[in-house]
Amino acid sequence: AWAGEQNRVQAPAGPVGLVVGATVGDAPHRLGVDLEDAGGILLAPGVGAQGAGPEDLAGVFGNAGRLVLASVSRSVLGAGPEGLIPAAQALLSRL
Repeated sequence: AWAGEQNRVQAPAGPVGLVVGATVGDAPHRLGVDLEDAGGILLAPGVGAQGAGPEDLAGVFGNAGRLVLASVSRSVLGAGPEGLIPAAQALLSRL
């Protein structure tokens, strides 16, 4: 709620963001948290090596998808220098 209040004066996203793991499933919805109402960028660690796939983002973030910045650094960097670009392309193709 506080983040939403701080961000209402900005469009489309204000300066206050939240970190919400991509592996939390529908927990925000079950807890009554409206991530879209937060109005800031939503950093989503957990895609790739930690178990969430790009296809899981809609279940976690719902209508707030336009605000999500999914972090996939561990899976992309874990592919090594030669595999970095193919790993990034593989994840991107699943969006």
